[in-house]
Amino acid sequence: MIGKGLTSNLLTYIDLTNFEVRKHLVLNESDIYIIGSPVYEGRVVNIVREVLKNIMGKNRYIIAVIVYGNKTIGIALKQLIELLELQQWKVIAGASFIGEHSFSKVTYPIAQGRPDKLDLELAYQFGQKAKVKYLEKSILNSSTILGKLPLLLRILPEGMASKTVKLPFVLDEKCTKCNLCVKICPTNCIDPITLLSKKDACIRCAACVKICPNKARDIEFKGKKLMQLWFRKAQYIRLEPTIYV
Repeated sequence: MIGKGLTSNLLTYIDLTNFEVRKHLVLNESDIYIIGSPVYEGRVVNIVREVLKNIMGKNRYIIAVIVYGNKTIGIALKQLIELLELQQWKVIAGASFIGEHSFSKVTYPIAQGRPDKLDLELAYQFGQKAKVKYLEKSILNSSTILGKLPLLLRILPEGMASKTVKLPFVLDEKCTKCNLCVKICPTNCIDPITLLSKKDACIRCAACVKICPNKARDIEFKGKKLMQLWFRKAQYIRLEPTIYV
């Protein structure tokens, strides 16, 4: 929807969650790019950070977008823009949007159904505003981007998801061996035979859980009471997108 607001031309999609795409990533010479990143623990997910370190912007224009699960933006948008600028991208606009949380499910809803109709309308409007900035060749003042990690995330080391969430498990009686989970995994860590995730490689993104058509995969918290307390407000309040143009 951001892309549709930005241009009426055909858009080219590059799926950075695909392991093979990241491994052989080559950008075309488009006039403008939009990059979106999920937020992990208030930060840009490490996969995206590693990819961007190897891509020079060559003074091309880009729109920076992060999506978080209704819990905390943290420093993610600021971090993404600073990384892009370091790689010589010209950032013309930035935004944070809300998507259904990776750990959300029917019995534990966190921003279920987001982005919804209102979010998508705002995304389209954001694209239109970014178009004006692009035509003016106006660069975003990154010093205006707000960002702060909650105290707990500042204290704990990065990567705590693997410490607080168990590996995705398989419900054999529901599994049809369609292997969609193997294809969607961004770290290529699911064994195609056993369908089990490798402990050291799994980042607990729950993509394999979300994509399973038979609900044959699931995740559980290690400390359920602590995690329920952490996500308590996120289940009931509605945070809104923030845009910078």
